[in-house]
Amino acid sequence: PLYDTTLITEHAVSLAALSEDAPCYVAFTSASTVRGFAKACPDCSSRRFRGVCIGEQTAKEARSLGLVCSVSREATLDSLVDCLCSLVARDKGEGIEA
Repeated sequence: PLYDTTLITEHAVSLAALSEDAPCYVAFTSASTVRGFAKACPDCSSRRFRGVCIGEQTAKEARSLGLVCSVSREATLDSLVDCLCSLVARDKGEGIEA
């Protein structure tokens, strides 16, 4: 394989304890990272966490787990970060387009 996904669950408790007052965004770079998130934090509500996905295949996996998600315009990390920043700015009312 080109890469291995290693599941690290030590922060899952802190993820589940995040405030429910604001949306929490999770960046996903592959379908395996979506599955890893679901395994690491099975109690994390899909209503609180929103996926920001690097491509449509990743978004398809996130949606299959009930996550609401956005997809970056291009399948690059720069585009993924731009998408995430736009979503956060929009939620803060700063008017930046997602």
